[in-house]
Amino acid sequence: MATATDRLTGSNSIRKTIEEVLAAGAAQLLEMTGDAHADDIGFAADDGSVSAILRALQPTLILDSAGALPLAAHGSTAAGVLAAAEAVVSASAPDAIVLADDFGDDLDAASAEYLACLLRRNSGQVWLSTRHPDVVRAFPAEEMIRLTRSHGHRQAHQLAPTTDRKERAARRHLHPLLMPAMTARTVALLEGPHDLDGYTAVADRRLRRQGAAPPAAAGVRMVAPSNGDGGKDELPKLARLARDLGFHVRVVLDNDKPGADAALIADLTGVVEQVIQLPEHTSVERALTHGIDSARLRVALQRLVTDHGLIGITVDTIDDKSLEGKIIKVLKQKGGLHQPFVEALPTGPMPPLARKVLGTLCGPVTSTVLIEVELP
Repeated sequence: MATATDRLTGSNSIRKTIEEVLAAGAAQLLEMTGDAHADDIGFAADDGSVSAILRALQPTLILDSAGALPLAAHGSTAAGVLAAAEAVVSASAPDAIVLADDFGDDLDAASAEYLACLLRRNSGQVWLSTRHPDVVRAFPAEEMIRLTRSHGHRQAHQLAPTTDRKERAARRHLHPLLMPAMTARTVALLEGPHDLDGYTAVADRRLRRQGAAPPAAAGVRMVAPSNGDGGKDELPKLARLARDLGFHVRVVLDNDKPGADAALIADLTGVVEQVIQLPEHTSVERALTHGIDSARLRVALQRLVTDHGLIGITVDTIDDKSLEGKIIKVLKQKGGLHQPFVEALPTGPMPPLARKVLGTLCGPVTSTVLIEVELP
């Protein structure tokens, strides 16, 4: 290190700069003696001690053709992997108890899960706090504790061990649906992926075009059962699981068959904080189309026909009275065209019924559990 710093000091450009600085009055003011004042200037790491020199060094890593680069140049994930692996080594001591805060924040999904698995395997006991849903995959559901303070006081929520068939089936929703929402205060349960696509598209477009806050700004995460087309039958199971984990739970229901969901609503109102039901004879497709003027509907439908290769539809021959009904049928084609339809709408107000649903989700919960949305 001393040799390296001597070579630095002796280089022509560095020495010239030092001599100019000293000649500008620094040598006189510092009362430097001798004829070659520049010889008295050198460089050292920090305070010059060996420990300071070691602190000045940093590891390098060869990962690809770029060769040996400082660890910091590889990004935070590489450093995070090495730091977590170091913890795994330390945890191998007999009966070691490991406590780690914000575990996995600087790791990718696969690394977070694997290193958490190693810590759990090698430690006598391990406590990890995390905001990373993949870390939780390393543990059985009953070993997870979710901490909240949104219920008016601090609480810890933990699932009890179970051998019940229905309960075990319900817990299959844990990782695909609820863990990605683990840091949200509220989950809004929708009937299926079409509902999720539609309402998310409206919320995203309103945010981009108008700056309107989406449900996420109110701590609400919209989720939907992920088995095929979703289904209302899964909602009570998912709602109970979310409630047991300390989530505030809301539900949005279609109402295309008035009265058919009476038993479902009665079940849900005993579990969730709010059930939002669309007007009679209304599904999510109507919530995305009703209240939009026919000129904008025609443009959006024509864009769907062109972009998605819809056959047998001549937009100009559809009269205004039949236009909304036709689009409702079209939205169910091609695996669901809800999101493309919202994006295809020309500039203008977003569907008022969908806006009402989103506004209700963003608003406070009242003592009235069942909220029946009215047509605008």
